[in-house]
Amino acid sequence: MKTTITSGQQLKAHIKSLRKRRNWTQQMLATKMGLSQSRIVQIERNPNLVSFDQLLLLFNILGVSMSLELNSDDQSNESPDSTNKHSETADLQDAQNQATESKQAKW
Repeated sequence: MKTTITSGQQLKAHIKSLRKRRNWTQQMLATKMGLSQSRIVQIERNPNLVSFDQLLLLFNILGVSMSLELNSDDQSNESPDSTNKHSETADLQDAQNQATESKQAKW
């Protein structure tokens, strides 16, 4: 299932929902991530404060793949007949794998 998240509020709800769908407590997720339970509370309350690496690790542990879409309205290098929006999708699977490998190396 593909979910598009466009705000911190949506991300907050999605993180908590993914954890609960697996019947994990905050402490269980914290242990898997190598964080404190209070840090998971912070992440669920305000995901804007989480580092990108932690977010990648979190989604990887929760079994979720993530892609990033960058949109730009900049027309400076466009021909007159091109559209106003460019959409670039970056596959973050490599970054997720690196986050997992880094986490496994710490264990």
